[in-house]
Parts: sequence; C-alpha cells; structure tokens
Amino acid sequence: MKRSCKKFSLIALITSVYFFSCQNVKAQFETKKYVAFANIYNSIRYFQPTESSKIIDWDNFAVYGLNSIRNCKNSIEFIDSIRNIFSSINSIFICSSKNESPKNFHFQNSQSLYYYEHNGLGTGCNLGYSSKIKEFLPQDSIVRDTMISLFLSECNVYFKFPILVVNQQISLQDSLNLLNVKNKINKIASSELKEFSESFRISNAVIIWGIFKNFYPYRNELNYDWDKELSSFIDKVIKTKGKDEYLIELKKFIAKYNDGHIVLNSYSDTLRGYYPPVELKLINNNIYISKTLNNNIKNIQGAKVLKINGMEADKYLSLFKEQVSASTIENRNYRTLKRILDGGRKTEFFLNIENQERKKIEIKLTRDIPAKEYEKKIIQYYPKYRAINDSVYYLNLSQVTMAEIDSLYVTLSNKKVIICDLRYYPTNNKNFLKYLLKCRDTISWIGIERIIYPNQKSGDYTYNGWYLEPSDKHISSRCIFLTTSNSISFSESYLSLIKYYNLGMIAGEKSGGTNGDYNCYNLFNQYYFYFTGARVLQLDGSPLYGSGIIPDINIFDDIDELKQDKDYYIDQLIKFMGNGK
Repeated sequence: MKRSCKKFSLIALITSVYFFSCQNVKAQFETKKYVAFANIYNSIRYFQPTESSKIIDWDNFAVYGLNSIRNCKNSIEFIDSIRNIFSSINSIFICSSKNESPKNFHFQNSQSLYYYEHNGLGTGCNLGYSSKIKEFLPQDSIVRDTMISLFLSECNVYFKFPILVVNQQISLQDSLNLLNVKNKINKIASSELKEFSESFRISNAVIIWGIFKNFYPYRNELNYDWDKELSSFIDKVIKTKGKDEYLIELKKFIAKYNDGHIVLNSYSDTLRGYYPPVELKLINNNIYISKTLNNNIKNIQGAKVLKINGMEADKYLSLFKEQVSASTIENRNYRTLKRILDGGRKTEFFLNIENQERKKIEIKLTRDIPAKEYEKKIIQYYPKYRAINDSVYYLNLSQVTMAEIDSLYVTLSNKKVIICDLRYYPTNNKNFLKYLLKCRDTISWIGIERIIYPNQKSGDYTYNGWYLEPSDKHISSRCIFLTTSNSISFSESYLSLIKYYNLGMIAGEKSGGTNGDYNCYNLFNQYYFYFTGARVLQLDGSPLYGSGIIPDINIFDDIDELKQDKDYYIDQLIKFMGNGK
C-alpha cells in the first residue's frame, strides 16, 4: 500500500511538473510572438512604401495584427498569421522558418522604384521633421542594401522584405478590396479599444518602442537590448487592471528612454494639470519647500518635508521617479518633484513638515493653480530685470523680451556686470547674444538624421546652427549666466554658445543634458507623448545628452537662505564678484 502511494505521488509530481513546464513555455511564447510582430510591423510600416499601405491606418493595424496573433500557439501558426495579416495590405515579404532566398523581388531597369526617406520622423507635429517617399536613382548611394533580412529569434522566424518597391497602379477592384480590408481593420481595432483589450494595451508599447528604436536620435547611447525591454513591458502590461494602472506602466516604460523632453499622458486623465501653491527642491537628499506662491501660507518657506500624502518623503520620491524621464540624475529629481505636485483640480495635497521653529506639523494644500499659471508664477517669482547696485544689473531671460533688452542697451552697456538668469526656460531673446559676440557664429550643432533602414545605426546627420551675426552695438560688460539642473533645451542652446564663444561665465548647477526640437505622437486620441527628435552636440563637438553643461562656478541652494526667502545664487555671485567693483 505504501509503495502504491509512493508511485501515485511520483506520477502526480511528474504530471504537475510537466503541466507547469508547458504553461511556462506557453507564457514565454505569448510574449515572444508579440515582440516578433513588433519587429515586423515597425519595419514594414516605416520602410516599405507600397501604394496600398499608404491607405491603411497603421495605429489601428497594430491593434488588428496583435489581435490576429493572439491565439497562435507556436511558430508555424505565427508564420501563417503574419502571412495573412500583411498580405491583406499587399506587403511584399518572405516569412518562413527557413532562411529562404528571395525569388520574385527582382526589378527591371525601366521600372520606377521608390523608398522611404525619413528626416527624423514626420508625424505632423513638428514641420522640422519629415517622412517622404522618394524615387530611387541609380546614382543615389544612400540606398545600398535593397533587401532587409531579420531573424526573429523569439519565434525562430526569418523575415525578409525589400525597401525598394515598384510604383504600382492599383486597379479599381484592388482598391475596393483594400477598402474592405481597411474597414475590417478599423472595426476590429475599435472593438478592441472599447474593451481595453490585451491587444490594445500592447499596441501602444509596440508603436512607442518602434519610434524610439528607429528614430530616437540618442538610441545608440542607451545601449539597450531592445527586444528584452519590450518583452519586459509586455509581461507587465498584460497584468494591468484598469486605465490608471495602465497609464502608470506606460509612463514607466517610456521613462527608460532617458529623455528630458518626454511627457506621456492621456487626454481622458482628469487627475493632472493643477498644482498646489508651493515649489519643492531636493537639497542634500532631503526635500524642502523652496517657494510659496500664496501669501496666506506662512512660516513654511525652507521647511523640511518629512512625509508626502502620508508616505515617507524619500519613498514617495522614489515611487514617482520611475515614471519620469531625464538624461541626468539631477534633472530627473527636479522633474520628479514637479510630477509629485501635479494632480487633479481641487484635489488635496498633504505635507508633514518641520517648520522654521523646528515644529513638526501637517499642512493641507489644494491643487488649484492651472499648469500654465503655475509656471508663470514660478518664473515671475524673480523680477524681469533690475539694478542690483550701481555696478551690477539683473536680467531674467525667462521673462524679458528682446524688445525690452534692446531698450535697455544703454543701461546694460554701462554696467560692469550683468547677471543673466537661465534657471527657467528663456523667451525668444537669443539675439541678446549678438551684443556679446565678437565674431560670426558659424558652427553647426543641431542634427536631423536621415533614416533609410530599420534598426539603422545613427550617424547620417545634417547639422545646422543659429548662425548669429555680431551686432553693430556691443556690450562689453562681464556677463554671468545662471543655470540649474532644470536648464534644458533652449537654455542649453544658449549655454552652448556662451561656452564656445566665451561670452561670459556660467554659474550654478550642471544643466539637464537634454536638447533638440521636440516631436510628438498621438496614440488613438487617448494617449500622447512628446520626445526629442533632433540630435544636439555642444559646439566643440562633445556630447550634450546625458552630460549637460558644466558651470564655471558651482552654486547650490542653501537651506538657511531658503528660510529667509533669499536668492542664494545672486547672493553668492555678489560675494564672488565683490559687489561687482
């Protein structure tokens, strides 16, 4: 009897191990087939310009395609589905478990051939970027390899397709057939969207991933295993429950691209866009209230934050940091603190603080300041311009207009020192630098990449610059430009010229390390995101991304000065200069 029980137990154990092993293999293939589809989908979408494919709504096609492969249990079923999916829109390709040689992809010399040329990614968001179908000319050496071969190890699949295609005229019958296919795709996608289905949830990641893998100008610096990154996200997103949890996972996914321009949100998300009347700052790994924007709030300027909404402040910061993208640690901290403050209109925001009397209290704030007004209040915390003393003048480049700078020319030229504030985003006043230049600005440093192939290594860039000419009027005053980890984009363009042409000293913190005109993309009119579309170098050719611009004089906020509501940056500069005398 005992032997029988042991035998039964052994059989049960073997059976359970086999069952769970099969379940694990099945789960792994679920993810692998989606990653393989993502590679095929993004390659055909962006790099094979067939006439029929121009008519397709490619976002809807992603949902449709993912839904079509949902029930594939192995590579054979996956290959059959891929053939059906992409043949329906007249794509030209080979999909096989064997490394087959193309047979019918040869063209006659008399045929007109076309290919996709991307300069950045044309989304319609920024006219500086374009995606166009170009006619191939024999002397055009940019197109070298006409056949693209992908081995999708996830599913043991070989996928091959030409990037050069013949300009085919579609017959009336073919047009009607394609219209029926398009309607079918849109109908299925619409249904999946309403159901918040698995296919819909994965599709957003497939689209985002394809854009960054092929068009993000700093993709090589990331040194990612791209398939692994997507696979990891798919595993997580399949388990999400509800739109709020899904949005958080999307934010975490896109944050890994380390881009200080990235913003991802949902149009339907009402729990954002409003701020409480405070600004937070991280000093020596502790969070402090750096500004109060409401006169009714007393005695909390410079207060140490102990808890945020009932959670220890450092843990709360870490929780939100996963959802924020930046290329430097310092800029990520700054952006995370701002993200923490962001919330729905009239929602409550609780802080446990240690105030100026070292008393521990809880304060309740209300998010009632709209985002644009909040930005304006922060910038206007400092004056637009003012005389600090007889020798020193202050210009807030985030507020002062070029017309106002021109009107101040005589005043500025008579000062020994001009403190120029670049701690926030400047207005359109870059021509101020013309007053400081002694020679023509001839350096090209803003790069738009030309992309022909999927998975192309970045490097084929067309660079431009500001090309500023010196003004007939010159300001010879000593200029000092203030910067923080929040100084990114246009601020860093300013700083790059200042550093290269020696137009003044830079004081403060290292800048944020993110520059280049932004691009953006809408996902099914529910979700949208912004990202950097151009590659920007420092004017000496060294990297800016991830490095930032190092100041000549290091200045960091002081807690005691915060409590007294003083501008520590200005005070330190005045001491450094000896009042500018």
